[in-house]
Amino acid sequence: MPTGSVAPALLSPAERVSLRAEPTSLRVDPVLPVGPVSFSVEGVLSVLRGARDVVTRASRVPLGDTGCETLADVVAVAARLRSATDAVLLAATAALEAARAGSGRSALRERARVSKRDARRTAEVGEQVAQMPNVARGLAVGELNVEHAAVLADAARRTSPDAVDSAAGLLEAAAQVSPETLRFVVCR
Repeated sequence: MPTGSVAPALLSPAERVSLRAEPTSLRVDPVLPVGPVSFSVEGVLSVLRGARDVVTRASRVPLGDTGCETLADVVAVAARLRSATDAVLLAATAALEAARAGSGRSALRERARVSKRDARRTAEVGEQVAQMPNVARGLAVGELNVEHAAVLADAARRTSPDAVDSAAGLLEAAAQVSPETLRFVVCR
């Protein structure tokens, strides 16, 4: 199997994504899984590589002649996808840090080629989000983005991860406002 492809055995029929490449577009018809999905870490890596390949192909589609409503939809879906990948990135970084202090930051700097400052911040946010399953879930489904998670992680450091994660009203508000507005709400 070529590197980056998703092993069909890892996906149930309900999870398979059909792709139809056309000269000027790439159409993706996702079918969401019906129940809990269980992957091994190797399965997660394979799925991420496959998703990277699909997104790479999608990024080559010319968007200039597309209507504004469709482009706004592309922005919204891409942002939700980014949030989902950020959820995986934060979880993996937190797991590395838990296994050996500094290893998550090192992986971010050396393998993801991020700055030392961003590696530190990502590791800190990841450690907090790892203790807040509702925040992690909101990030994974795209209701929150990594900036929201950072604001909530800061609040968790000042109070407790459980206090932030169990504040349903706060999490509902976070899903409806910008990170700047959320910071204002949390800090007042």
